[in-house]
Amino acid sequence: MASPDLADPEEVRSLIFEIVNTTIESLPTHLISTADGRLYERKALVDIFRASQEYTYLLSLIRTKNLIKKDFIAEVIRTYFRYAMLSHKWDVNEPLFHELPNGVFAPGLPPRFSKLRNFCEVVKCLGLGWAWCDTCCINKESSAELEEAITSMFRWYRESALTIVYFSDISGFSREDLIRSKWFKRGWTLQELLAPRVMRFYDQTWTPCVRGPEYNHKLVPEWLDALQRATGIPPVALQDFTPGTDNPREKLRWASPRATTRTEDLAYCLFGIFDVTLQPQYGEGEKAFGRLLVELIRVTQDTGLLDW
Repeated sequence: MASPDLADPEEVRSLIFEIVNTTIESLPTHLISTADGRLYERKALVDIFRASQEYTYLLSLIRTKNLIKKDFIAEVIRTYFRYAMLSHKWDVNEPLFHELPNGVFAPGLPPRFSKLRNFCEVVKCLGLGWAWCDTCCINKESSAELEEAITSMFRWYRESALTIVYFSDISGFSREDLIRSKWFKRGWTLQELLAPRVMRFYDQTWTPCVRGPEYNHKLVPEWLDALQRATGIPPVALQDFTPGTDNPREKLRWASPRATTRTEDLAYCLFGIFDVTLQPQYGEGEKAFGRLLVELIRVTQDTGLLDW
């Protein structure tokens, strides 16, 4: 029997992996490790944590400390699995899911991998162990995984420790350059701007667009003002957006200047913003936006949305 002053080792191990499994369930389906640059599926993260220094540390406390608090264990695990998301405009020939067998840090990779590699290096330097990018962290050959990604995307960005925005068409910073960036013209980047709590913005040389010590660029008044000018979105929404069907016309106006490669994505990229649950059906074309409007009218009882 364990001493009353010490935790039961088996009980603590069981608790650790109960928390690990619960934490992993809410993570994106695949993540890149910033330690080795390799892409891992969600279920593999249990064994990776088992081999981590954090797990060894928690086990060591069983023998050296009083009863380990569940909240403390949860915080250690939560910190270990913190991840950063990339928000960017897709380029031609972005690296895809099946092209990372040796990881993003492998020598001899072609130049088209440079954005992904630089992103992972920045994330690693900022102290985060995991990174996610939409080009390569979704197995689009799996309809189930693609559907989960579309319906979970807002939450993944909201729960990220950090979202990094990469402006491939800005060098240095001026408000005029910012407004012209194509990043503000893409449909998916709207929720990628609104969902995260913590964001950092980088120009094409991976230099921070915001000077000064503030880690979270969303908290810098001058930058927030520049974002408002570029998007027409009020600062309160940029800093603390709550998804839902309130003020639907305003949210539709925010999306109206934006475009997507696939017609259906004009609707799908708004699912998280409106917090609606609809099944993606690629191939339905413009019917997707019609389905979204029907759902908004059902919830809000505002038939005038047909003329938004």
